[in-house]
Amino acid sequence: MDQPQKILKVLKQAKRIIIPLHINIDGDTVGSALALYNLLGYWGKHADVTTADPLSKSFLFLPEAKAIKEVDPATIDLSQYDLLAALDNGSLSRFSRVENFRIPPHLNIINIDHHKTNGKFGKLNYVIPQVSSTAEILYDLIRKWKVKIDKKIAICLLTGIYTDTGSFQYESTTAQSLEKAAQLIHLGADQHEVVNHIFRDWSTAAISLWVKILANLKTKNRIVYSTLTLKEIKETGIEPQESSMARSFALSYLLRTLSNTTVAILFYEEKKGWVRCSLRSHLKVDVSKIAEKMGGGGHIHAAAFSIKGRMEDAIIKTISLFEEILK
Repeated sequence: MDQPQKILKVLKQAKRIIIPLHINIDGDTVGSALALYNLLGYWGKHADVTTADPLSKSFLFLPEAKAIKEVDPATIDLSQYDLLAALDNGSLSRFSRVENFRIPPHLNIINIDHHKTNGKFGKLNYVIPQVSSTAEILYDLIRKWKVKIDKKIAICLLTGIYTDTGSFQYESTTAQSLEKAAQLIHLGADQHEVVNHIFRDWSTAAISLWVKILANLKTKNRIVYSTLTLKEIKETGIEPQESSMARSFALSYLLRTLSNTTVAILFYEEKKGWVRCSLRSHLKVDVSKIAEKMGGGGHIHAAAFSIKGRMEDAIIKTISLFEEILK
């Protein structure tokens, strides 16, 4: 693992930096990116935060969120940058919707992440899978750099920690996670603002999406799963920027809470001919192993992958893989 001071040196030497959010945006990727963006701004550095997916309005309360550019990095002239800071990206394919996207060889890459399946793709890698979130890792780095965390950076980091621990409910939550969150609140982060924007600001379309997910719910051998077709998603009228968070909420806070189950799966049509499988688990069931086998990745209790073909085939294949490990 590369030393924090080496990462700091590279950041301070860089002249133009790009910070891409991962696709299917969550609070950890946007919170970590904006924390670093604000820090770089204090140092007088030019940085661009980009996203290939639409940004949910739930994140617009974060400092400098309106500076995020909704553009796929694959469509940008990357020769203008000398550093790419990948935060919460398990692989280089996670921040572009363009297939076979390649990074120019001249571009230096700092890889800061907590995904178990991270491929260490950076020239500098700081990957700690046992930590709850990339925001928590970034908090530790900033402390080691002896840099002041102000209110702006604090609320960005708190958002990342709070969302990636499932409001401190997931198994990844540790005493250290709680202590760091408390410190960020002491430094000015308003936890009520985070909760209100992230968990209490849903549209009626999101509720309609949850209704369909619950209506399609099935159980089999300690597995609970549901499905969403493109037609069903369209029928709800949900905006693309809210859809990802609404699906994640339903999987983590509705399906995953069903008693006598250890694995929760949401199968949904990502685009015509492609099914996305989002996975959650309890106890010692490692869903990242299944996701990695299917070309995806993630954490022990939260992972995902995409599969080409019909929904029915994706369900049969995925359920059979889990039944093998749940015997």
